[in-house]
Amino acid sequence: MTIGKQRIFLIIAVYTAVLTASEILYRHLFGIPPVERIWQTAAFAFLFVVLFGFARYRVVKVLIAVLFALSLIANNIHYAIYQSWINGINYYLMFVESREVWSAGVSMAGRWIVPLLYALAETAFFLSLCRFLRTTPKFRTADFIFVSLILFIIIRSFSTTHDQGTSPDNGYSRLKSHYYSFGYFIGRVLPSEILDLHQAAPYRAEAPVVQGDPPIRNIILIMGESESANHVSYFGYQRETTPFFKELSQQYPGALIKPTYSAGVMTAVSLPLFFNAVPYPNGVLHINQGISNMFRLAKEQGFDTQFHSSQPETEMEIINLIGRKWIDTVSYPTDFGYRKTEAMPDTKLLPLLEKIDLENGRHFIVLHQRGSHVPYASQLSPDEIRFPSGSPLDNYDSTIYANDLFIKEVFRYLGSLKHQDWLLIYTSDHGQNVNDDTFYQGKMEESGYLVPTLLYSPQQNIRQEMQTLFKGCDRLFHQQVSTFIIRNFGYDFSDSGCKEGVVTYNLLSGDAGWRRIHADGSVENVRPKR
Repeated sequence: MTIGKQRIFLIIAVYTAVLTASEILYRHLFGIPPVERIWQTAAFAFLFVVLFGFARYRVVKVLIAVLFALSLIANNIHYAIYQSWINGINYYLMFVESREVWSAGVSMAGRWIVPLLYALAETAFFLSLCRFLRTTPKFRTADFIFVSLILFIIIRSFSTTHDQGTSPDNGYSRLKSHYYSFGYFIGRVLPSEILDLHQAAPYRAEAPVVQGDPPIRNIILIMGESESANHVSYFGYQRETTPFFKELSQQYPGALIKPTYSAGVMTAVSLPLFFNAVPYPNGVLHINQGISNMFRLAKEQGFDTQFHSSQPETEMEIINLIGRKWIDTVSYPTDFGYRKTEAMPDTKLLPLLEKIDLENGRHFIVLHQRGSHVPYASQLSPDEIRFPSGSPLDNYDSTIYANDLFIKEVFRYLGSLKHQDWLLIYTSDHGQNVNDDTFYQGKMEESGYLVPTLLYSPQQNIRQEMQTLFKGCDRLFHQQVSTFIIRNFGYDFSDSGCKEGVVTYNLLSGDAGWRRIHADGSVENVRPKR
């Protein structure tokens, strides 16, 4: 005996509402940021309920149920351990390194057992739908829609340049995030790894070996945003944009300030490569394993690790590729009353640094700026606008000047500490191409990937090492800076030098191309095709 249409609609509505409410409650109970769009969360829940309830073929119903269960169970466990949703690469590593995953998982069972039970309860509730819709009509259309959606995400993932499958947004519901990640695993990761479809050979390297105790106790990295070395007056730019660079070099001859080739032309590529000291493309597996991740290596040497960003939280989905699982303290503008889509002035990072007790213990602190991100000067007050015409060029140069002042304030604060046991590093993720007529990023033009780097420590042994390592280098590469930081965690880790290096385009795998740069200034563009 079939049930009435009104009762069917009521059952669907109740299950959709309960699953949506459960997503919200789960985040509240386990301290996870809220979903960005509740209506999307409800839409994905509704879609699973309808397809599961009306699919005609048993095999399709089983597949829907498995996909639903994996969405909750895999994401709950992964977030409990790593503070991010599972991605396509994580799925692959789960199989190829099953022993390590099992060993690590068992040792951290106290962190994920309750989230797992929560996911199992949600799955049991979802499966109970069979009881209430057992006698309802079944439609091949539901089977067709499910299969079409799966094929769509698999095919889309094979050719996409989007990072949804590699760096999922925590603001997505678990069902939505897993849909992208699982599709990326099946459609992109498996074919690429099994059939070796990557255009660049996979980067493989052993973990750095501990050499001894760290030679320095406090390492402060200011990671800039979009600052091109071509707009730095210290390097010859016609405007006075970096007076502190000049002052520092005059008063402290041991300071090292050099143009540097960034690891990539986009933040989503450059930062994962930088924080994992990867010298060339296709280090995706290496990055996800954390073999040479700065934060992991720092923690293993007893450093407190912190990452404070002025960037909007919605633009920092790449945090898991940077090393979120090994960062003790992370903050975004949302922690200070801003909306998830809002940035904050970089000056608000300095009080966060001042609250840290740098006189005791070891600390690796990253201050991640909004810097020269478009729209230029949007985070500057009227008094901070150095070049006031309002043109894109003037606004951009004003951000370079303001950033120079920010570095100066950080330097002054560190100089006021009782124990002068610190290393200050500044560099930028990538540059920008800005002139009177145009402004943009992401293209293979020197202004877009040549950035400034500053290194200074009051410790003479650190300054000597800087001069020894970078002697003869007119320009550095990001990987040299990354390796230098890791060496100061106490590891034996050699860099690839400045004779040759790579700047990667807009995909970590290198499948979108890269540029090989030689010490003599010659370049070789590699633009692979599938």
